[in-house]
Amino acid sequence: MWEYSHTVNIPAGNKKIWDILIDIEKWNLWDKDVKSACLLSPFAEGSKGKLLALDGSKSIFYITKIEALKYYCNFYKLKLFTKLHFKHTIDEIDNDSCKVTFSYYFKGLFSNYYRRKMDSEIKNVMHKAMNNLIVHSMQR
Repeated sequence: MWEYSHTVNIPAGNKKIWDILIDIEKWNLWDKDVKSACLLSPFAEGSKGKLLALDGSKSIFYITKIEALKYYCNFYKLKLFTKLHFKHTIDEIDNDSCKVTFSYYFKGLFSNYYRRKMDSEIKNVMHKAMNNLIVHSMQR
């Protein structure tokens, strides 16, 4: 299965980055393609959330796996029996820095179609968001 990952080093500890990543309502502070986002229940496996993109498109996402301070996974349901899966991983380098990796892949009947259609846009948005995450974490 095809998967794309991008990693950055951030001069902040795991806890600080974890707190930023799981504060869904404030995703728009570092992911400039997000107008608003929220969870419909507390952050936990099985939680459902809503995202409104800057372009006006709306998405529903689900939190699927969590290991506190290490990673969480979520997915978005796409049309045509396909899902877009993300994993957000934090690896400690030392007390004051960590390595953050965002990964994604498509799963389902039309995975290849969505990959061709959305791949370059998702990579671009991911890179910008991760660079903004670095800046945002240094301002907190």
